[in-house]
Order: sequence, then structure tokens, then C-alpha cells
Amino acid sequence: MSLQLEEMSASLRESKSPYEIVHLLGAGLFTASYLGRRADSQLEVVIRALRPEFHGFHDVRSRFHEVCKQSMGHTGSGLVGAFDYRADPGHGVYYLVRRHAPGSSLEGVLKRTGPLPFELVLKVAERTLRGLKPLHQQGCGH
Repeated sequence: MSLQLEEMSASLRESKSPYEIVHLLGAGLFTASYLGRRADSQLEVVIRALRPEFHGFHDVRSRFHEVCKQSMGHTGSGLVGAFDYRADPGHGVYYLVRRHAPGSSLEGVLKRTGPLPFELVLKVAERTLRGLKPLHQQGCGH
């Protein structure tokens, strides 16, 4: 994964992006998420980038573009909305930026506390679904 981190860092610099990468947060099939910061303000952000091996697939790029467009500005119901999207095929850069919401991951909480009480799991699931509802109504996947 470190090669991907170095590749993405270099691509951001070459494209004159205002963001720099701090470290990799995680990766899925099509995207990787990085903790980053805006170079001029040190604002911490999450950069969700289309993985380089999928840049050549028009259908994957199109779907990523649609999800990014639909994610822009959604901040209600506990969502952290995206505020920047860049597509620069010349520099191999396709990414979405949102504010970083600091805190523990679910994995980290479970490692510290063990299984959560069922009532808490239901409460968290309900809040999560309520927050995602507006995006689902617009056809946005995640």
C-alpha cells in the first residue's frame, strides 16, 4: 500500500493540488482514503481517491464522478459533506475531499470495549440510516 501512497502524493503535487497526504486511512475495491491537509491552512481533510488501476475504465470513472457530485455539500443528519472534487486525467488524479471528523473508528472502539450493548447498536444503526436516507433517495451509493 505504501507505493499507492507515494503515487498519490506525487500525483497531487504534479497536479498542483492544494492538498497533501499525511497517511493512508484505508482502501476498498475502487477507492483509497487518505488523511490529508490543505497546505495553505493545515485544515485536516479526508481525500477519497479512485485507485490508479481503475483510471482506464470509463464506467468506473463515471460512477465515481456521479457519487462525488451527489456527495457535494451534504452535511445534514450527521453527514460530513464533501466540498471539493477533482478530475485531472493528465496527472492521474480523481478524488473527493471532505472535512476530517476526528474520533475513533468502530474497529478501535470494539477493540477497547468489546461487544457493544444491543440497544446502542440499534441507536447507531438508526442514526446512520437516517443520515444516509437523503443520499439513497438521490440514487447515491456509498
